[in-house]
Amino acid sequence: MKKIIFTLCVLTMGFGSLMAQSFVSTSPTNRNVILEEYTGRNCQYCPDGHLRANQIADANPGRFWAINIHAGSFSTTTYPNFQTPDGTAIHNVSGASAQGYPTGEISRETGCVNRGTWAGHTTTRLAQPSVVNLGGICTINPETRMATITVEIYYTGNSNTTTNNLTIAMLQSNVLGSQTGMNSNPAQVVNGTYNHMHVLRDIITDTWGDQVSPTTAGTFITKTYEYEIPEIIGDPNGVDVILEDLEFLIWIAEGQRTIITANELMTFVTGNTGAINPVMTGFTQTGGTLSCNNTKDATFSIINIGTDALTELKYEIEANGQTTNHIWEGTMNPFEGEQIPVQVTIPDGQHTVRLTLTEANGEALEPGVNTREASFEGSSWIEAPEATDGLLIKVRQDRYGNQTTWELLNGNMDVVASGGPYEILPAGQTKMHTATVALTQDECMKFVIYDSGGNGINNGNGEGNYQVEDAQGNVIFAGNGDFESEEATQFSIQAKEYVEIVVNDPTYGEVEIISGSLIPGEEVTVLAVPFEGFEFVEWKADGVQVSTDAEYTFIVPEEGKNVLLLEAIFRKTTDVDENYASKVKTYPNPVKDVLNISGVDNISEVTIYNLQGQLMLQTKQKTIDVSSLSKGIYFVQMNINETLINKKIVKE
Repeated sequence: MKKIIFTLCVLTMGFGSLMAQSFVSTSPTNRNVILEEYTGRNCQYCPDGHLRANQIADANPGRFWAINIHAGSFSTTTYPNFQTPDGTAIHNVSGASAQGYPTGEISRETGCVNRGTWAGHTTTRLAQPSVVNLGGICTINPETRMATITVEIYYTGNSNTTTNNLTIAMLQSNVLGSQTGMNSNPAQVVNGTYNHMHVLRDIITDTWGDQVSPTTAGTFITKTYEYEIPEIIGDPNGVDVILEDLEFLIWIAEGQRTIITANELMTFVTGNTGAINPVMTGFTQTGGTLSCNNTKDATFSIINIGTDALTELKYEIEANGQTTNHIWEGTMNPFEGEQIPVQVTIPDGQHTVRLTLTEANGEALEPGVNTREASFEGSSWIEAPEATDGLLIKVRQDRYGNQTTWELLNGNMDVVASGGPYEILPAGQTKMHTATVALTQDECMKFVIYDSGGNGINNGNGEGNYQVEDAQGNVIFAGNGDFESEEATQFSIQAKEYVEIVVNDPTYGEVEIISGSLIPGEEVTVLAVPFEGFEFVEWKADGVQVSTDAEYTFIVPEEGKNVLLLEAIFRKTTDVDENYASKVKTYPNPVKDVLNISGVDNISEVTIYNLQGQLMLQTKQKTIDVSSLSKGIYFVQMNINETLINKKIVKE
C-alpha cells in the first residue's frame, strides 16, 4: 500500500494577499501538455514514437512531457517489467487497444491518435490559455526514501467544473532493457541495449487524481504529500527504483478527462540538507515592454532546502566583461522559494550573462555550484531631440500597397497608431501616405513596417520608402524600403525639461511633489523626506540656498528660460569625521573610463547610484571601471570602517 499523508490549505483571496505562494505563478499562462504514450518492449514502431515525443519535448522545454505507459499486447513482464496497476487502468479506458501501437492521447482530449499527429495536437493546445497554474517541489531523503511533495495551485480563471482532479505521477529514466525496433531511435541505444526513458512507475495520488475545489479565479491551494518510494517496482521481474533517475509530474484535469495543464516538480535528493542550503533553479531576462536604455530586467529563482531560514544572499552578476556584486535580504523559510528581481546592464545584441550565488547568511557557498547562465537581448534605439507637437509618419508605398502595413507601439507594446494596407497602383508608380500621431515624450516607442509579400517596398515595383519626423519637419529616422517581411526601429523623444529636482545623495532621502505639476508658470510644492538616520538641511536653487524648510514652494520657469536645478540637501544625524572624509579622494572627476579612490586602505564596499537613486555598480575595489555608465551625474558611496562617505562624480 502506498504511504500517503497529505494536508490541504485553500485560500480564496485577492492577488495581493498571496503571501504564502512560493512556486506557482499568479499571472495568466497558456496550457502545458501531457502525452500519455502507450508503448511496449515488443513493439516494432514504438521507438519511433519515443523519438517523435522527444523531439516535441526538445522543441517545447518546460511545456510538454511524455509519459511512457507500458500496457497492452506489446507490453511484457520479462525484465525489465514496466507494467503498473495505474498504467493498466489508464490504458484500459483510453481505447488504445483498438489502435495500432504506438498510440497516444494528448491531454486526454484527442482520444488515442497516431504518432504523426502528436506534434500538431500539441501545438494547438500550447497556444490555448489555461485557467490554472501549477508549481511545486519534491525533496527525497535517500536514507528513508521518503519523498516530501508540496504542490501549489492557483486559478487565474474559472474552471468548467466545480471540482478538478490533481494527479502526481512518478516517472523513471535510464533503465536499460530490450526493445524491438530500437534502431529507429539510435539516440537511446547504449552498447546494443535500449535506454528506456520517462517510464510511468507509480501514480502517487489516486489513479484519476485527488479532488480539489473551489476552482474559481483567485483560489490558491497548497497540498502536501509524503510518499515512501519503493526500492523495486514490478512483479515479477521488477526494476530497481534509482532515486536520481526519477521525475515527478503534476497535472490538473476536469474529472478523469481533459487535462487543463501540467508541470514538473522541482526535485532534489537531499538527505541531510544542512542548515544553509539555497538552490538556484532559474535565471532569465523578463519584461515584455520596450526599453530604450541598456538596463534590462531579469529574475532568478531560489529554493531554500536547508533547515535554517535564509535572511541574506550575496550574488554576483557577470555581464559585458564586468562583474557587479549584490545583496538580497529578507526571510525565506525552509522549502520556500522566491523569485528575486535584478537588473543587468548590457549593450545592443545577444549577450550571455552569468549569475552566481557567493554567500548565504554570511557563509561562503561552493564556487560554481549555484551558477546559472542566461542569454540576454540588448536593444538599440534612436534618441531624438526635444519635440512637443507630435510625430508625422510618412510611408511611400510601391505598386503593391495592398501588401504594406505599419504600426507604432508604445512602451507597453500597445498599438497607438497604424496604417495600410493601401491600394494597388499602375506599374512603376508610388504614392505617399501621411499620418499625424500625438506625442508621448520620454517613452520608448517602436515603429514597425510590414510587407506581406516578403520583399519590402523597394524591389523594382516602385521605389517605396518611409520616414518619421517631428512636427518641425526634423527627420528622426528613415528607411529606404529595402527589407523583407518587416523592419523595426525603436526610438524615444526627449521631453523638454523646465525643472530638474535632485538630492545631494539618494541614500539620504527623497523628494515628493505634493501639489502642482512641472509645467511652465505653474506653482509647485515639494517636500524633502529624509530616510532613517538622516535629516534635511536646506533647499538650493541653481546652487543658492532658498529655504531651510522641508516643504518648499516655487514657480516653474517659463519656456525659453534656463532649466531650474533644485537640490535637496540631507546629512547624517550622527557626527561624521569631516577631516577623515576630506582625505578620501575620487579621481579623475569628470571621469571617462576608470575611477580611482585614494586616501584610504580598507573599503568594505563601494556603491554607485544615479540621480534617481538606482544602484548602478557595486564593488570592493578602489579602481573601478565605469565605462559602461551613461553620461551624467552619479553618487559614489564608500563604506569605510562602518562610516559612509559620499562623493559626487561626473561621467563624461
